[in-house]
Amino acid sequence: MGAMASLRERTLTMCRRQARLSGGVLLLAAAGLVAEATTACAAHQRKDTTPSPPLPTPPPPQTSADARGLTEFANKVQAYVALHNKLEAALPKLPDRADPATVAAHQKALAEAIRKSGPRPSQGHVFVPDIQPFFKRLLAPELKGPGSAETREKVGEGNPESAKGLPKDPDVKSRNVSLAPYATYPSDAPLSTMPAPVLLKMPQLPKELEYRFVGKSLVLRDTISDVVVDYIPEAVP
Repeated sequence: MGAMASLRERTLTMCRRQARLSGGVLLLAAAGLVAEATTACAAHQRKDTTPSPPLPTPPPPQTSADARGLTEFANKVQAYVALHNKLEAALPKLPDRADPATVAAHQKALAEAIRKSGPRPSQGHVFVPDIQPFFKRLLAPELKGPGSAETREKVGEGNPESAKGLPKDPDVKSRNVSLAPYATYPSDAPLSTMPAPVLLKMPQLPKELEYRFVGKSLVLRDTISDVVVDYIPEAVP
């Protein structure tokens, strides 16, 4: 099951790169906005006008540090996406129906451009210090509270690294993923499942970025260049 889920995730990622669309259901913590989920390549090829059902609004910031962290996090995300888009615009345009080799070459060129764009940042450059406790508090009740066993098991599905206290996916072979800003997420590494109860509480991300788990770390991943943008260590309780 885990291997199949990982294959589906990788297939969807390729489709998103080709169609230039984002996937997943995410929420903006401050505004409660909803992004439409995409579930298959076919969905990218048709116009689906079915309105999305209303979704829960994530909890508001509890402290001034939370509010400050959310604002700074949003600014850092916007700055990274602006850099990403500037660098990608300088590359040859990817055709709408590019073959896998062309997509891979584009991905590699963008990743290299990001790494050469300036000094390599350190952990916490996007997940700023003030926002990290906020994310951990969001995750705690979903992954360790009453009735959280199923959600916690989902975090283990497709997770490339095993971690103490986290269910191991028997269908996934462990794969070391270097957690460092702008390191490449290995193309042969599986992608963890992001359970809906977790995503519904997370700040919304633009289509260029997504959340994933590597072991117990929460990772911010560039969906097009396949680089690890930033991460929060030990985010899973």
